[in-house]
Amino acid sequence: MSTPIICEFCGAVLSPTNAHEFDDRIFCEHCLDARTTLCDCCMDRIWRDEAEVNGMYTLCHYCYDHNYTTCRDCGRLIHNDDVHYSDDDDEPYCQDCYDKHYNDAIHNYHYKPSPIFYGDEGSLFMGVELEIDEAGEDSHNADLILEIGRPHLL
Repeated sequence: MSTPIICEFCGAVLSPTNAHEFDDRIFCEHCLDARTTLCDCCMDRIWRDEAEVNGMYTLCHYCYDHNYTTCRDCGRLIHNDDVHYSDDDDEPYCQDCYDKHYNDAIHNYHYKPSPIFYGDEGSLFMGVELEIDEAGEDSHNADLILEIGRPHLL
């Protein structure tokens, strides 16, 4: 008579076909699903309480450390291939937060644009920095001012 296979967590008696082994422990299917999960990146099985979890991803520590970072603004986990770094503070941003900060008509105090020179070499180039009290938070107004000014630069 063979020794019964017992789930180490709930004590269920298991047949060889419904017994699962992970990390040198025996599980029934329910306990395996309740206590472990798969890493969304490498698909290795990991303990749930050791997983890096955020609304979209469940990751093992290795994949989290080597393939992902967290957006400075919203805290969203982003793959290293999708991260955007700011020029002024070298902080990681997701696409949405990067667009909010750096593709907006209104920039923070430390923003330095890449200059675009019009005309022949040696021509005088002048730029404008607008600082309007009480209007620094209205992107719509800033966009309108840019639309008015841009045709004159071409």
